[in-house]
Amino acid sequence: MVGSGSVPAGISRKTLAKTMRKLHLVGVCPKRWKTTTFINHADAYPGEAAKRDWDMGEVNRVWVGDIAVIDAHSRRVIGWAIDEHLRADVVQDALAMAITLRGCLPATVVFHP
Repeated sequence: MVGSGSVPAGISRKTLAKTMRKLHLVGVCPKRWKTTTFINHADAYPGEAAKRDWDMGEVNRVWVGDIAVIDAHSRRVIGWAIDEHLRADVVQDALAMAITLRGCLPATVVFHP
């Protein structure tokens, strides 16, 4: 029952305290959790433009992915990028490749990472 804050059945608190003193043991009480970061979820996450409707019925409407960009309608990989790290510039390179492959940036495309 270590750390649970309760005494095992059949042993009184006084008996336990006396035994701990004899053995030179001291109870440990963890510090209370203190929240230091407050997140405003309305600011942290943008609205869902695709509304989970991935296949809009035509190509170049919804693209999904991160290091590989996929057209949600055709399910075809249209851009990718690989590096030793996974930072934002890798995703930008994958998007640039998708735009190059498609000829230009479609006016109504939604990219969902």
